[in-house]
Amino acid sequence: MHFDIKAIKAFSICAAVIINAVFSASAVEHSGQYNVRLSFPGALARPAFGSHVSEKLPMMLLDTGAVRLDEPSPRLLAAWRELYPGIDAAAYGDGRSLEYVFLLQAGADPGLLRLRVDGADSSQGIETGGVEFNVNGIRVRTSPPRAIKIDREGESPANSALMTTAGGKLLFDIEEVRATEEARRNNTRLNIIPAGGQPGGPMYNFYASRYETTNDQLLNFLNSVENNPDNALGRNIFFDQRGNAWINPAMQSSRDEVFAIDDSLLEYDPAMPAGRRFSHVVDQDGNKPYAALPAGGFSWYGAVKYSNWLTLISGRGESERCYTEGTNTWNWAPVTATNWHNGQFSEQERQHWLMNKGFRLPMLDSNPTMIITNQFNEFYKMAAWNGKTNLPFGFGRRELYEGDANFGVIT
Repeated sequence: MHFDIKAIKAFSICAAVIINAVFSASAVEHSGQYNVRLSFPGALARPAFGSHVSEKLPMMLLDTGAVRLDEPSPRLLAAWRELYPGIDAAAYGDGRSLEYVFLLQAGADPGLLRLRVDGADSSQGIETGGVEFNVNGIRVRTSPPRAIKIDREGESPANSALMTTAGGKLLFDIEEVRATEEARRNNTRLNIIPAGGQPGGPMYNFYASRYETTNDQLLNFLNSVENNPDNALGRNIFFDQRGNAWINPAMQSSRDEVFAIDDSLLEYDPAMPAGRRFSHVVDQDGNKPYAALPAGGFSWYGAVKYSNWLTLISGRGESERCYTEGTNTWNWAPVTATNWHNGQFSEQERQHWLMNKGFRLPMLDSNPTMIITNQFNEFYKMAAWNGKTNLPFGFGRRELYEGDANFGVIT
């Protein structure tokens, strides 16, 4: 199965002048006084002209009212193979409107797609579901995308939408693909943290979960781990009769804890078969009031094991895991660290760590009591950088109030 995002139709220029667009690798330009540039942030490929690239990328204008019948037919302007991993693309134009067609192979992630209107100083959604940008006084408008799923049974529409970010970027969301991919990641939704921007901060793209790990995700993890003690999913984790988890069968307190049942909002029944012993608290109406709340009871070892577990269930191999494991505390470390037990993790080791494709915890690389910007401080960038400046707290605030935090007291 693959998805064909057709007619991310585009960028008809609602101005008093007709703009004759000329495409290059990452730009739309014209020779007049206006200059509208489009780019694909993070793209892998340069344009490759020719029908051998675009033959599977049919042109289809959705808004025929944007093109007069007496104008030339839209023509192929550029095509890209592997613009993003598993994604081919082509661009068509007729002198006043542009159309993009993206072909996603099976398993490709539409969340990788980025289309940026360079120089846009504002953007807003419009009634049709598209987005309108203001670029040097020109209104640049795109219609909503149309996604078509193609499988053995033929073609069928798929729910799709446009999202905007700071700096004039467009992101594409296909509900069915996103749901499938998130299910493979234990329902984890990811945000991309783009390279650069923050002075002195990380100069590479990385992904971070949009939300905290929930009790429902924790329950899935614990049941899976307990049910797989003899393979990589559950190896090096030991459970006691109360549901606490440890990295060593000795289960020594203040040393071996992975998960503490008393600090969580889960229940444990040792009489149930492995894989079903952990369950949610259920109220008198049969609801699970705490399932979507942030999980508690994890130790650092628990977070590391969860990262390795996510790597495996998402389809990556054991070699892509970001941490080593064992039955002693010094066995647990980033796979590239050579002296982690003594608190050392060099810049070279961190750089090599980025090559692993598995899940991991965000790097801090600074004293927690005096957080500073540096090339590996991912936590600071994802938490404080708003695109223009660093802020101590989210929502553009320099102070934290009780209403900003997701917490509560359970009695």
